[in-house]
Amino acid sequence: MNPEHCLKSCTADPLSTAVIGLGNPNRADDGIGIAIAEALALEAPDRVYSERSKSLDSIVMTLCNRLDISSVIFIDAVRMDAVPGTVRLFGPRDIPCIAPVFSSHQAPMTLLCELLEAAGKKRWFLGIEPQSTVLFEPFSNIIEQIKIEICVAFMAWHHWVD
Repeated sequence: MNPEHCLKSCTADPLSTAVIGLGNPNRADDGIGIAIAEALALEAPDRVYSERSKSLDSIVMTLCNRLDISSVIFIDAVRMDAVPGTVRLFGPRDIPCIAPVFSSHQAPMTLLCELLEAAGKKRWFLGIEPQSTVLFEPFSNIIEQIKIEICVAFMAWHHWVD
C-alpha cells in the first residue's frame, strides 16, 4: 500500500494526530521510524516525537494527558515477510496480533497501547518492511525513497501541517 493511501485509510483527524518514530538508527533500515519523525518534527514539532529524543514511556504518558491529541500513529520498521519498502497501516484491532513484532525496548507495546486506549486515543502503526538491519549501515535505497514518500504523504494528508 502506498503511504498516501495508508494515511487516507486512517480514521484519525490529521490535526489532532501525533506521530511517534520508533527504531534503532544504528541498524540500517530499522531506524526509519526515527528518521521520518525527525523530518516531520521540522514542520510539526508539537505533534511529532522520536524515541531517540525521549523515552517511549514518557512520550505515551505525555500524549495520554494532551487534550488536543485524539490519535497516535507509531512508525517503525516491521518484518512482514513482504517486499522491502512495503508500507502497511495496522489498526487498533491488529495490535494484539502484531505487538510481539514491535520492540519498544522498554514497556511492552501492548501496555502502552492500552494506556492510550484508556485515555481515549486511537492507535495506528505504520509499518515499513526493511531491506537491511545490518549494524552501522546506511538506509537501503528503497527505504530512503519510502522515507521521502511518507514525509510527502504526511504533509499532504488533509493539510496535516496548519
